[in-house]
Amino acid sequence: MSSPTYHLVHANVAEMLAPLDHPAMSGFVDRIDAIDSLAQASPGFVAQPTPPDEGSVFTGDSLLNLSIWKTVESLYDFTYQKEHAQVYEQRAKWFKPHTRPNYVLYWAPADHIPTEREVKARLDHLTRHGPTPYAFNFESRFSVAEMLAYDVD
Repeated sequence: MSSPTYHLVHANVAEMLAPLDHPAMSGFVDRIDAIDSLAQASPGFVAQPTPPDEGSVFTGDSLLNLSIWKTVESLYDFTYQKEHAQVYEQRAKWFKPHTRPNYVLYWAPADHIPTEREVKARLDHLTRHGPTPYAFNFESRFSVAEMLAYDVD
């Protein structure tokens, strides 16, 4: 029997300065479809799933962006490429500064659909423990093998 395939889950939570339908958010909202299309056309992109518990954890001003990738490198390349980087550089126009990690990376079986509760648990773990194979960031990356060997307590 072959071992399961794993993909990288990327979850980003941002606190909006105004509701999405507010004119102050139009510069962001007007770019969502274009940025999503760029992601979907990027090498290594797998999916942008809707969590089955959508809206149960991240509510109000919180905005969750969830995507799945084949590798950390493919996500990194997309994140810091020209079009996405331009939007990312302007984030202060639309989102509050974060006081704790606002994104998390982690490995999950390829057929797994992440939930909001799971994303919150990973972000909380990253906040409490720093980067580990269970929850990490671009600066401190971990492999699937490291994740499988890691004991989460």
